[in-house]
Amino acid sequence: IGLENGKHQFAVRAIDHHFNVSLLESLAIIVKTEAPDISIVNLATGDIISGEFYVKGRIEDDDFSAFQLFISDSELTKIPSLQDDPNPEAPYQLLFDAAVKPRTETLARLNTADWEDGDYLIWLTAQDRLEHSSVFKVMIRTDNTPPVVTILAPKANERVLKQVTISIVASDVHLDNYRLDYSTNRTANEWLQIYVRGDLYQRDESGRLKPLELQRVETQQEWEVPIKEGLVWIRLLATDIADNTKSQDIQVEIPTAVITRKGGTNSPDD
Repeated sequence: IGLENGKHQFAVRAIDHHFNVSLLESLAIIVKTEAPDISIVNLATGDIISGEFYVKGRIEDDDFSAFQLFISDSELTKIPSLQDDPNPEAPYQLLFDAAVKPRTETLARLNTADWEDGDYLIWLTAQDRLEHSSVFKVMIRTDNTPPVVTILAPKANERVLKQVTISIVASDVHLDNYRLDYSTNRTANEWLQIYVRGDLYQRDESGRLKPLELQRVETQQEWEVPIKEGLVWIRLLATDIADNTKSQDIQVEIPTAVITRKGGTNSPDD
């Protein structure tokens, strides 16, 4: 009958041919044609995540009934549905469901370590009491593999001069940054920067996930050791876009100056 969304009041009164009038009877109805308004707020298509991740979302509806959160392979096109007898062979899995509206934005916990590294769809579905339903999905990638790092030179426990060339290699499919640091006090775990390079991983402008391709970087960095003699530790630390990190550190020695027969000295500066 073309009623707009909202509350409507109907009233009816009967009159017979003798003009007798009945009491007025009224009825209130609410017209609702809108499905729940839902979204996932802390994930977007193209995001790469690792470890334990809390999926957050927004669900707005006046007569909310239930919501579900699913994970599926990236090729699934059919909307997942809640089943009384879940099929373990189904291309999707239920992460969480509830028949009460969430009090906070957090909808479910996703432990990405339970899944192989790869591309997945996260589905949020919701229904109201009038059986309207909504769906929101994002495609993400899980990555729990840390970068591979190697300090090629100098070698561990090598005796070096004050001017030293540090050669390193770092690789990862999502490598984002790496840095070289040094320490003269390993016990205190105090590290100072030698070299840093960042923003190596560039997202696709379309928001889509880029094909998996190993990125390998090699660097040679000239460095003047800041002490005249003693032990120095050199560390290579690499991080990928999913915040996986890997480090390697080595110890080298700046030798003590040697007194020559003519009274001079041979030091690492020479």
